[in-house]
This record gives sequence, structure tokens and C-alpha cells, in this order.
Amino acid sequence: TQSTWEGMREDHNAMKQVALYTKLTPDQRTNEMQKLLKQFQRLDIDRKKHEGDAERSQPRPQPGEIMKTWNLDINPVPREVEGRILPPQSITLGGRQKMEVPPNGQFFFKQPIVTPLALDKWILVHTSRDKGPAESFVDTLYKASSTFGVNVEYPTYAECRGIRAKDFIDSVQSALSSLPNPQIIVFILPPPSTDEYRHIKKWAITQKTPYLTQVIKSKTLGNAKGLMAICSKVILQITAKRNGELWRIDIPKEVPRKTMMIGIDVS
Repeated sequence: TQSTWEGMREDHNAMKQVALYTKLTPDQRTNEMQKLLKQFQRLDIDRKKHEGDAERSQPRPQPGEIMKTWNLDINPVPREVEGRILPPQSITLGGRQKMEVPPNGQFFFKQPIVTPLALDKWILVHTSRDKGPAESFVDTLYKASSTFGVNVEYPTYAECRGIRAKDFIDSVQSALSSLPNPQIIVFILPPPSTDEYRHIKKWAITQKTPYLTQVIKSKTLGNAKGLMAICSKVILQITAKRNGELWRIDIPKEVPRKTMMIGIDVS
């Protein structure tokens, strides 16, 4: 279930074990694929060893027999082709500063972005228990944003008494009376937050005038050492949601101007 998966994601040891099977190198993926295809061709599987000693009136056919019935023959050795190695990509930040992206595609920067949209009309919703972490978040967000050239002002605070989605939504609606058109609404949710997250997002996009939202787990803000890095990511996410341009890439002349580019993370 979703709640079970949410718990696993917070278990670093469990995720480390899962990564042994999901984050394979290309050579490892090829080897595993070849092992599977070789199993499809087998004619010597000992059914008693794999299925117990129970006698069957009609023994199950071997994988290779089934493949012959289907008239299928799969070569377990993949065909090798020479792939194209793309040149290193560079991005352009604010002030036309250039930065080369490493081969693994992972990069971080501490320069002004292309479109640093000011964040001066926003609502921050939190529980009374998370008042301290919320204030620390705002102070750190202010410091982190200056690195990217983004001006952040203090939000309109909305403190809710409960921890359910309805409590958060009621608090937001009260805050909207003083700030009817916020640039974004930021929620700090205590655990467990899976259902509340879903209900809040649904509420935000189904309003007559939909609201942009950013949801942060209160547990995430508990790490004081990593708070600056977290706030840096948050302000970039907020800017992107508001259609702010973080960086630009050099698009080849052969690519039409009105082209959608889709990136897929296969790691």
C-alpha cells in the first residue's frame, strides 16, 4: 500500500537493499536479462525440486517447450550497437554566467538564476507544535534565496490547531481573507502526511482560482545542519512553479523553437 511504501522510503536500510535490485549498471542489467532469457529456453528444470514432491496427473511443461509451442526463439545475447556519446552540456544562469554540467547530470550552483521572482505575498501554514521550525524555515529561506538573487519577504502565517487536511484548509481560508491572491501557499505537515497531502493538493487545484502549493514535511525541517540545502531546493521549486526560469540551455538551430523536451531519469 501507499502508506507501507511511505514507511519504507523513510527507512534508509530498506531503501539501500531495494537499490541493489533497482539501481543497476548497464552491464548488470544486461547480465540479469540474459539470465532470464536463458531460463525461457530450459528443458531440464527439476519440478520436484522446485515445486515439491506432490504428484501431478499432468506435469507442467518446461519453459523451452512452451516457447516452441509459441514458435518463439529469443537470442539471449543482445545485439551490440555503437551508441552516440553526447557532448557535455552547459547551462546559462543569471547574468549570462555559464556552467558545465558533469556527465552524470547532477549539478548544483550558488549563482543568481535567470528569472529571480520576488516572493513577497505568500502564506505559510503550520501546526502550533511546528511554530518554531516554521520560523527557522522562513529565516533560512531568506538567507538561501539571496544566493539565487531572489527577494523573500515574511509570509502571512496561518497556524492550525489540528493535524488533519480540513484543519489546514480551514486555516488557509482564514488567511485568504487578508491575502486573497497569494503567490503560493506553503504547508508544513506533521507525520503521517500522505492522506493530508493528497487532500490538500486536490483542494488547491479544484478552487475557482486554483492555488500554487508547496508541501514540506516537518520532519524534514528537523535537521538543522541540512536546513540551508533544503531551503535552497524549496526556493528553486517555488520559482519553477511560478514559471520562473532557473537556467537556460543552448538549443541547436536544427530544433524548432516550439519543441517540448522530455527528460527521463533512468538511474
